[in-house]
Parts: sequence; structure tokens; C-alpha cells
Amino acid sequence: MANGSGDEALRLIGGTLIPEIDKQTEALPPGRYHATQAEIEAAFLTSERRKELWQEWQDATALLNSAVDVASAWLGGSFFTSKEEPGDIDCVYWVDAEHLMSLGQDDRIIVETFAGGGSLEALGFRVDAYLVPWVSNPTPIPRGVDDRNYHLGRGYWDDLWAKMRSGAKNSQPSRLDSYPRRGYVEVTIDGYGK
Repeated sequence: MANGSGDEALRLIGGTLIPEIDKQTEALPPGRYHATQAEIEAAFLTSERRKELWQEWQDATALLNSAVDVASAWLGGSFFTSKEEPGDIDCVYWVDAEHLMSLGQDDRIIVETFAGGGSLEALGFRVDAYLVPWVSNPTPIPRGVDDRNYHLGRGYWDDLWAKMRSGAKNSQPSRLDSYPRRGYVEVTIDGYGK
């Protein structure tokens, strides 16, 4: 079913405007797709395993959100492919850098767990999470090192999540592995206006 916008590449999946999984790559087509949590649930909670992983992501997000406002989350990895039994959910949380500077000790401990990056399995969540400070700059021109680091980080994650391996995990990377061949989803949590 087309979305009515004239863009035939986007189709309604489970009532959402998340594109269909590309049959060749078995992943979302390249790009960042904004979706609500309800839209992700309608499109991707197709098994008990996926429901469990999604609940763990929601619990991890609630834990982080108990310490700091989370602007948005970029979600990707095998959860957003045709893989029937994904191992985890990959997530990058975007948090206002100014909020991070004003945290109390207890909140800082929670945030540092996420800021270290990587698996949250020790907390009982099959989530690979990374926290990246979002820097407010109303112009496209970097004002200093914080702006440049933010731009580098945002570009890094967008580029990384557009790539996918062409071979097994332990295989030697090839040029194909550098091509943007998959997409990911962005979910607004608290928004950028807080």
C-alpha cells in the first residue's frame, strides 16, 4: 500500500511509514526513518523474542530517562532486519550536553553506565547502548571544539549505521562493507526542546 506521497519506495508496514525490508539486504533501505514507539511495535514485534528485546530496550530507556532527559534514540542492528531471532537492539541515545553538565551524583552514575557504550547485559538488558551529547547550535558553523566533536559524532553514527557487513563477522572487510546499504529508525523520547 503506497503512502500517498508519490514516493513508491515507502510503504505502510503495520500501519506505519517505516519502509519495507529490502529483499536483497534483508535490512531497512538506507536512510534514517522517524517513527513512534507504537509504530515500531506494529512493524517489528513479530515474535516473543522481539517483544522481550523491545521491553528490555524500553526498560533501559526508562532507567536512563530517570536520570536525564533523552532527546531521541537512533535504533538499528539486527532488530530492524528480517532476522527472526535478533540478539539485541542497538541504540544511540542523544542527550542535551547542557543537561549532562548539571547532573547530581546519583544521576551521573546512571548516565555513566550508558556513556561508556556497549552492552547493557550486566543490567539485564540485551541492548547495545551509546550516549552521545547533543550540542545546541542554531547555525551550521561550528563555534568551537564541542560543536566539532558533536558534528563528528553525529556523522560517525550515521555512517556506521548505514554500513553492513557483506560477509561473516570474522571475515576481512571489503569495499562493499563501506557502502550505505541499510537504514535505521529514530524515536523521539523527550524531544530537543527541553
